[in-house]
Parts: sequence; C-alpha cells; structure tokens
Amino acid sequence: MATENNLKFNTFINEVKEQIQSHTLPLFYHVRGKLYKPLGTGVFVKIDNHYYLLTAGHVVSNKDEYDQSYPIFIVTKGGLIETDGLKFEASHFGDVGVIFLPTPIAELLIYSTTPLLEGQIRTDTSDIGRAFQYCILGYPKTRVTIGDDQINANYQFFLTRAASDKAFFFNKKNRDDDIFMEWDQFWDLEGNRVKRERPEGMSGSGLWYIDNTANYSGQYRISYQLIGIMYEYRTYKHPILVGSPISGFIQSIRMLRANPQALKKFNLPD
Repeated sequence: MATENNLKFNTFINEVKEQIQSHTLPLFYHVRGKLYKPLGTGVFVKIDNHYYLLTAGHVVSNKDEYDQSYPIFIVTKGGLIETDGLKFEASHFGDVGVIFLPTPIAELLIYSTTPLLEGQIRTDTSDIGRAFQYCILGYPKTRVTIGDDQINANYQFFLTRAASDKAFFFNKKNRDDDIFMEWDQFWDLEGNRVKRERPEGMSGSGLWYIDNTANYSGQYRISYQLIGIMYEYRTYKHPILVGSPISGFIQSIRMLRANPQALKKFNLPD
C-alpha cells in the first residue's frame, strides 16, 4: 500500500510540476550578435483581463554590470520574443518586477505558455508553515546552454518548506514583509535530500503552495497557488531563498490601473 501511495503522490507532484512549468519562462539579455546571457525567470499571469510577466525587481532594472541598457528576451518553445520598448515597472511592494504585456505579445506567449489566472494566486501568506507543501521552479544558469542558433534552458524544481523563526530573527525580518524558504532542505519525489545548486538565474521564480492532501480514496486533486516571487538567496548561518509576497503586486497594480493619470503616463490600456 505504501508503494502505491508513493506512486500516486509522485504522479501528482509531476503533474503539478508540469502545470507550474507551463506558467514559467526563462529571461535572457542580448549582449551582441548571437551572444545572449541568462538573466532570470518570469511567471506569466493574467489579472483583470490584463497580462503581466512577474519577476524580481532587479531583473527588470534593464542595466548590465556596466550600467548599460540591454534588451530583455523571453525564451519560449517557439523562439525568442524581445521585450524592448515594453514598459518595465518595479513594484513598490517588496522586490516584484513587472513587465506589462500588450495583447499581441501576450498572444504570442499563449501559443506555448499558459497564463496563471487570478484564482491561482494566494494573497494571504500568514499561515505559511513548516510542512513540505511548497515548491520553487526556475531556470538556473547552470542548466542553460547557448548555441549559435538556439538557447536551451532546463528548469530546476524543488520541494521545500518555510524557514524557521530563527532565520527571520537572524535576518531581522518579519513574516509580513518577506517569505523565507529553506535552501538547504530540498527533497526529491522519493524523499531524498537533493544537492542544492546555486540559484543564479532563478531570480523571479515563483514560490508556490501545493495542496498535497489526498481524499479518502487516496486520490490527489491538482491544486497549486502562487504565493510570492523569489528575489534573493542567502547562505550565511541559515541558507534561505527570499521572496516577496504576491499580495503587494495585486494591490499596487489595481491602484495603478484605477488612476487615469498613471494609465496615461505608462501608456497602459484601460
């Protein structure tokens, strides 16, 4: 029975992983010619009939290490989509970066990517716990290969859990402002510890809650929610991944769209 239950759980997690991956995209920037470099990860969302690509604020700063502007490219199964000329905006709530996607660009993404709907976004993060009901999916630089004609980006998926109170105390943070996930406690589907990879390139990855409760017959319902956007990792004393709660973005984007002057300033559709 234990083996059968494990098989059901593994099948469930793999299905959740495929669904989350369908909302997640690698981001690159163009250096010159055919040279591209990995930049981060983004989550494709639809809120109030508008489309956005959410990532970390520093990913959309649009500057390289020499403070030079660069165009950002979204990598899809259908090829590269350049975002040059699109509006970038860093949210004032945490470190969530936002790319406002006009409908034509969103429609290109929809060919190979699924927008996350508002019902799959969880704004209340007050009850994040220590159970392994959370995951992270992103595109680390260690899993990217760049050739003359194509870019191959492979994602990394981890099951994890919220960091302990000690991590918040040590970093002088509270749970209302940030989400801390353990970085030294990753697990595979068999319950074995997974060797961690340096998460460069995973900035902008979604932090996800998974409802992994089986019903009376041992069946799982595919249910997951975006709770935050990862923007940093810390290694000293308490290795953690740090994310901003998604609730701040929801509030700020609705305030922005409710302001006619802001709509005009950012040239956003009504």
